[in-house]
Amino acid sequence: MITAATFWTWLWGPIGLILATPLTMCLVVLGRHVDQLKFLEVMFGDEPPLTPAELVYQRMLARDPVEAADQARIFLKERPLTAYYDEILLEGLRLAQTDAQRGSLDEDQMRRIRDAVAELVDDLATHTDADERRTAPAEEDAPLAQLERAEAKVEEQELPERWRSGKPVLCIPGPSMLDEALAAIVTHLVEQRGVGARAEQADALSMSRILSWETNGVELICLCYLEAATPAQIRYAIRRIRRRIPDVSIVVASLGRPMSVENDEASTAGAEPVQDSLRATVDKIMAVALTQSGVKASAGTPVALVS
Repeated sequence: MITAATFWTWLWGPIGLILATPLTMCLVVLGRHVDQLKFLEVMFGDEPPLTPAELVYQRMLARDPVEAADQARIFLKERPLTAYYDEILLEGLRLAQTDAQRGSLDEDQMRRIRDAVAELVDDLATHTDADERRTAPAEEDAPLAQLERAEAKVEEQELPERWRSGKPVLCIPGPSMLDEALAAIVTHLVEQRGVGARAEQADALSMSRILSWETNGVELICLCYLEAATPAQIRYAIRRIRRRIPDVSIVVASLGRPMSVENDEASTAGAEPVQDSLRATVDKIMAVALTQSGVKASAGTPVALVS
């Protein structure tokens, strides 16, 4: 505001000083509501020029994941890893996907983003949440909170050894390199929950790659889509997976924006829609792991859709 007052005073003298505040506010409001004048809100407003998601997207494009990693460490002092991935990194990837749909991102830029996400995930591989539920003392001692924590521990203990050793979860990305970045994040979060996982590359469903999959010990496949996928593409992917591994369980995570999958039985092959977040994806994978811990999945196992 001091800078604005100085500018208007320099421009119009004492009258500019009197009108500095209302003129500046008018410019901020104008920039807030007219896209072409957005720079005015950035120049004269009191909001930060970039949101956390926009910052991480910018840093990935600039081949500078260091600042993004510093941002993550600051965030993780107060919040859990899943929240960082959902609220910041996934939102940054959604911004990238929006630009890709408009044709504003070329292949080299998408490769930069994929590689930056891989570096960031690797940097956070050893992170352990100090406390995933930072609640008030009254809530911490509440019987419901204690029951939820006890149930979570029981579920983890009930998972058999085959889910704890090896790589029983295989994350298959859609055709885009942004989908590949999403698959890397899902893989990390699943491993954080104590279940072995690995991710394939973006062309994993191609004829040249699908026969080379390492399928020994694979119990569940998670299809990861950030790029808009049509129902026909999802059905095609599921059919190919079933031909390669007939008795595997499948989770379809469609986390782009807007929703890229229609919510009807015909288009989703009988899939069950759930919340559109990485947390929901990992929770679904853990639920399937728990369900299949007693009975092996069969070709008729329902497909779960995370959209």
